[in-house]
Amino acid sequence: MTRIKLGRTPTREVDPRNSVLREVIERLQCHELMRMIQNRHGVPPCGARLIVLASYGLEYSVNYCYDPMNQDHVDWAFGVASGFPERWDSIARRALAPYESCL
Repeated sequence: MTRIKLGRTPTREVDPRNSVLREVIERLQCHELMRMIQNRHGVPPCGARLIVLASYGLEYSVNYCYDPMNQDHVDWAFGVASGFPERWDSIARRALAPYESCL
């Protein structure tokens, strides 16, 4: 399996003194981003998957694990890359609204 980082969420900074809250919000944002990707492009092909990974402490990102020898996996990745969400949809905005005052 190969893994590529699809991208980070369009987040703003959270008060660094509250690292637990920041982790919760960033994970929620990643899951909303994964939902948006799947709504736009469908679920990843069989054998591939979207995952949330942390890097450099509390910086979370959505990653795609796939087999580079499987053309369906590669095509799906290129489709996502060419139509990656740039803004939150209305469902994500509603899900993230309770945390707006923390951002």
